[in-house]
Amino acid sequence: MSFNVISCGYCNSSVGFFDDKAYCECGKTRYVKNEGNYCHKDFEGDDEMSVRDIQAKGYLLHDKFPTQISSVKSWLPDNAVAVDKKTKYSTPNRNRKLALDLGCGPGPYTKLLKDQGYNVIAVDYSAQSLKINSLKCVESQQGNEVVFVQEDLNDLFLMENSVDLVLMADFLQHMGSRKNRERLLQEAFSALKIGGQFYLSFFNINIKNYLKGDIHGNFSGGKISYERLTP
Repeated sequence: MSFNVISCGYCNSSVGFFDDKAYCECGKTRYVKNEGNYCHKDFEGDDEMSVRDIQAKGYLLHDKFPTQISSVKSWLPDNAVAVDKKTKYSTPNRNRKLALDLGCGPGPYTKLLKDQGYNVIAVDYSAQSLKINSLKCVESQQGNEVVFVQEDLNDLFLMENSVDLVLMADFLQHMGSRKNRERLLQEAFSALKIGGQFYLSFFNINIKNYLKGDIHGNFSGGKISYERLTP
């Protein structure tokens, strides 16, 4: 398997290739390898799952900025061992707190939570993202458990009073509608135990993030759209 990088002709972001096909994060361009050259191709009709999975492979190129990671890390407790407090999930380390990483993507926050001692349930729509994320978590020296769940967050329902921490990092703008975003936020809050912690982040509203599709864009050749966050 080979990995190559070119610049997207629409938004100028770096596009990572595995083998012979890639989608840019902006959701507007697809590239295929033809006789050694990468050519833009229309991808009208491609299903959303395929687009997201292929995009996820390119995410290996895009690490989070150190400031983003340090911001989340500084917000977390020093350790996640809860004395005499058990989670509602069947895990080997019941004395550890349970974190829920919603829209986890390919990482790196799932591993960060694991490194901090949490048992983690990581949820994402893309199977490829979850695969990449799981490979990163293998590097962790902590013996706590991570459970990866492939699920559409537009349809996710959570057990009330079941987790100690909810992390929603840089994905809420990709939800299908404002109504779905509000419903997911309500689900996340209801899942938190009394005294639990909630961390939410999303992209700044600027022209670069518009062009990349991080704030407003579409999948599947325009057939599946998402809108920016509104007050």
